[in-house]
Amino acid sequence: MQCGTPDHPQGDSAHTDDGIIFGHEYSLLGAHTLSDGTKLVRIRNPHGKNEWTGKFSDGDTASWAKVPAADKKMLKAEGQKDNDADGEFYMAFADFYKRFEEVTITYDVTDWHSAYFLMIDDDGSNTVENKFSKDGRCPGCYQHSLIVKSTVDQKLYVTAFVVDQTRRPADCAGPRAGNMKNRIYDKSTHTNWGFRGDH
Repeated sequence: MQCGTPDHPQGDSAHTDDGIIFGHEYSLLGAHTLSDGTKLVRIRNPHGKNEWTGKFSDGDTASWAKVPAADKKMLKAEGQKDNDADGEFYMAFADFYKRFEEVTITYDVTDWHSAYFLMIDDDGSNTVENKFSKDGRCPGCYQHSLIVKSTVDQKLYVTAFVVDQTRRPADCAGPRAGNMKNRIYDKSTHTNWGFRGDH
């Protein structure tokens, strides 16, 4: 798991007064609830330095002095280290909520199966009538089909990467053409998704 901080005009060279770097991703190592109900998160800066200096930081002896010995033993068993400048620290959830804006959880893909398909030297001859333009001003959008067959019920995740954004008809000027250059269409459910950029 990882957690990210908001962007800043100065990029990741800017940081809060209590040491949190802007526009930066941290590792989220765990979460714990102390016997008095205090919720802590355990975080690590992947750079191995520049730690949080606020409440429950390594240097906040006042807050740690109030933590019961049983809780300290539990945290120690979970991997809490001594006050080393290693980039790892604890912070109260209330502070975490104020300073971080996103948490990302990576799927365990141990038992997943994947396949990759690459199309190169596309001559643009495979076109289809554009069904997504309301005014019909895009007569021939390029199309590539991928058929997936399975004998078992399973979830299917599809990711598309488009390298060349220029291969669209010159008259592709539908009302959505400016912000929906690419689409994935699922024939089985008759649904489609638009995406931009290279994904």
